[in-house]
Amino acid sequence: MDVSVYRKKHSNVIPFLQNGDYFFHRGIDAYKKKNLKRAVTLFERAVKLTDKEPVFQIQLAAVLSELNEYERSNDILRDVLHDTEDQYPECHFFMANNYAYLGQFVLAEQSVKAYLTLTTEDNRLEGAEDLLEMLKEEELVMEDESEELENLISGHTTAGSFLKQNKPQQAIPVLEEMIEDHPTCLAAYNHLAEAYFRSGQKNQAFTISEKVLTEDKGNLFALCNLAIFNQELGDIIRADRYAKILCQVYPIDTDHFLKLARVLCALGEYQETEKRLSEVDSLTFDMFPELYDCRGVAQYKLGKPERAEVLWRKAMKKGYTKSEQRLASFASLKQEDVNYRLWPE
Repeated sequence: MDVSVYRKKHSNVIPFLQNGDYFFHRGIDAYKKKNLKRAVTLFERAVKLTDKEPVFQIQLAAVLSELNEYERSNDILRDVLHDTEDQYPECHFFMANNYAYLGQFVLAEQSVKAYLTLTTEDNRLEGAEDLLEMLKEEELVMEDESEELENLISGHTTAGSFLKQNKPQQAIPVLEEMIEDHPTCLAAYNHLAEAYFRSGQKNQAFTISEKVLTEDKGNLFALCNLAIFNQELGDIIRADRYAKILCQVYPIDTDHFLKLARVLCALGEYQETEKRLSEVDSLTFDMFPELYDCRGVAQYKLGKPERAEVLWRKAMKKGYTKSEQRLASFASLKQEDVNYRLWPE
């Protein structure tokens, strides 16, 4: 997504708050230097300080798209369109590009058509007509692929929701159907292994995770599953063996990085957990309050209960009930009482 064209077009927009403007321009500097993750952090701060400035949000969405975070980018663009009542039709075009990268071609075509409807030839961004033409040329093929991909995404969302609600039995048939339709989707196998284990079908869980590693040696989520499975069964030697492997892994993907930090905390690797979470910015903690709880556990286990209390209070303010429970009995807590679990109890 070429944001420079968009910025030139809206260069007359003046941010309302100086602090937000400061972080926005620092974000632009970081973007020009190709430091995209730093740019995201700075744009997020600008947005937080001036939540009514759509240009800041659009710039953030643009950089997220360059980092392949297409869904989050589209969430932001969708909010801008809603809040401004389509005053920024460029959002439709940017969303179309994101949908195309995600393989959701029907949605991409709908978005680019919306953009063309709301703009004239004189004020359109370059490439809009070309994108629509490409989508039309491959329409039949892409519709089939889009339906298949959307069904896959829908299945992951549904199964993930069941697992978060501590309903692994309900996630199992969804994941089994996904695997039947998409036998090469390793993510579905990993989720199914977790669902099997949590529902008591432990042998099946191990079999599936080992199958994934056979097909993809070093698969992060299969290694995480096997580490947690062994720990849950009390096989500390095997769990430690996997933990040592995981301590050597540093994912580039943000979601994978955060998931691994939480897994390491659940495995008792508190020093490594603290090391990794110390690299995460405060805005990410605010978005995922379970990270405050996780880091609080690591701090408590490292002999810093005062710091743990501060982190748990931050999590509690964000509505994270597990931290609230820890604080309710904080005065009587002992080291052995404090632990971190990935799954709801």
